[in-house]
Amino acid sequence: MSQKSNDCSECNNCDAIHTSVLKDAFSSCLSGTQLCDACVSVDKLKLEVEATMERLKNLLLDLRQAKMEMNYNHSSILKKFPTEILSSIFESSMTISDQAPRSNYGVRKTPLVLSQVCRNWRQVALETPLLWTRLAVIWDGRTEGQLDRVHEWIARTRGFPLDIFLGTSLKASITAEDWPQIFDSLSPSHVPFLQAIASTSAQWRVFSASVPYCVLEYLGQHVQDVVLLEELDINRLWSRQVTTTPIWSQCQPAPKSVELYDCPPEKMNIRWDSVTTMTVSRVSTEDCLTLLSSAPDLTTCHFHDINWVRHETLSQHMNQPAIKHEKIQTFTYTYFSSSSPSFLFHRLELPNIRSFTCAWRVLDQIPLDFFGSMLKLEELKVSKITCDDETKLASTLSNVPGTVTRLFLACSSFLSHEEEFGKGEPRDSTVHILRIFDQTAVVDTNPTSSSYSLILPNLTFLEIETPGRVDIPWSYVPRCYGPVGDDPGEHDILLRRRRPLTTIRILDEMGFSFERKGKSLIPSGVLEDLMTLQQKGAKIVYQNSENGDDLFRSAIIDAGLDRV
Repeated sequence: MSQKSNDCSECNNCDAIHTSVLKDAFSSCLSGTQLCDACVSVDKLKLEVEATMERLKNLLLDLRQAKMEMNYNHSSILKKFPTEILSSIFESSMTISDQAPRSNYGVRKTPLVLSQVCRNWRQVALETPLLWTRLAVIWDGRTEGQLDRVHEWIARTRGFPLDIFLGTSLKASITAEDWPQIFDSLSPSHVPFLQAIASTSAQWRVFSASVPYCVLEYLGQHVQDVVLLEELDINRLWSRQVTTTPIWSQCQPAPKSVELYDCPPEKMNIRWDSVTTMTVSRVSTEDCLTLLSSAPDLTTCHFHDINWVRHETLSQHMNQPAIKHEKIQTFTYTYFSSSSPSFLFHRLELPNIRSFTCAWRVLDQIPLDFFGSMLKLEELKVSKITCDDETKLASTLSNVPGTVTRLFLACSSFLSHEEEFGKGEPRDSTVHILRIFDQTAVVDTNPTSSSYSLILPNLTFLEIETPGRVDIPWSYVPRCYGPVGDDPGEHDILLRRRRPLTTIRILDEMGFSFERKGKSLIPSGVLEDLMTLQQKGAKIVYQNSENGDDLFRSAIIDAGLDRV
């Protein structure tokens, strides 16, 4: 038994008894000869231990039942709860967990915990099918003991829509004697287990699998009915052998949501015209374009770790017809390496996009025609900003559609080669960002003015995430707002206006780090100006990005301004 938990470290079963001492290798008398006294003693003790173990298992079962009876007898509330109300509460527990991050262990544990409180709760839990409509199974290449539990769990669902989660125990597989064979092929012992999973396909509402390809291939060839499937999430783990056989060869799923990680889309026999939300990783630019063309109802699209195909050049895409997707409103694009060009945006138009997320290098490479196609863009999120050229940064931001009202900028946490070896001063794009918005707080509406003053004229919310290697240039922050609440005057009304910025949110990766010990988070003079701005309606948020600590409030307390 584990010394750190009530659960056995081998099987997560608090009532399991492992008799490794009985499996130790030992020498014995040769067969056909009379046993010596030591061998006779060992055989006798083994019989006694086995009998005692069986007795102990029965006692543990009796103890569990007695505890359940005790809980029931000592709780007047449990006795008075009508079955219907208790069942509704159990169902609500599953609804609440819908809003939390999914956990294989969590979705498996909840029904078991509720069913072991007392006799009445167990009876109600077993008769509440919705409580069992999430089945999480850990695949480790060994199915002993899991098959019966899977059959029993499935039976309790009584045909209700089912969410299936298949995970892989990497720790168990890596330490296994037959690694990596369990990633490459199935043994006969695996088949009944996978057949039990496949037999539930008509109930599938969600199918999420992070398993070897051989497991996916078997299920794909034996599943025939997935009419209820709404969400398909596939993460193909490393395999040495990947066949050309398409997955879902016996049916064609039509999910609304698809997530594929390291699983080629062309191997998935999916009705892409039914997909409205898509997350795909590690594909090429051409794969992205094919998917966009095949999914006309797509509203949310996330492309991650896009691969650059060797010898691929911009000229191959320049003369190709552009794809105009009318329904996409949320779009994310990240590349696999620093050398991957963003060719996709030379062949794409998104006229109705509302939210766009990318890395700085992507934003810097996007052609003006693509910017011009985003007629309704409201939110822009840019990560990995490493630009130390303020003019270049301002020029790129000036190309962003003026319809954007919310801007999120995350400065890179990586050090340059010179910084890493102490040969240069740390550089942080935060100072350039704040200085640009300080200098453009007054938006010039004169058509003959320079483009530098036309950066995001409708911005109301600005968030900057900084790695905190250098002090934040707080002196620029108050000037980014302009005179909040003041009358701009007749001249300003005729020729220019203030950017309607109301919120600046700064997330600091370091916060109260050792390097900042003894330093003021915000200079007292600037802090007073920021507090005055807050009184006029501006919102300033300063937080530690790691733990969410309110650094703005801490700065006020350290400066003694909380008593003013």
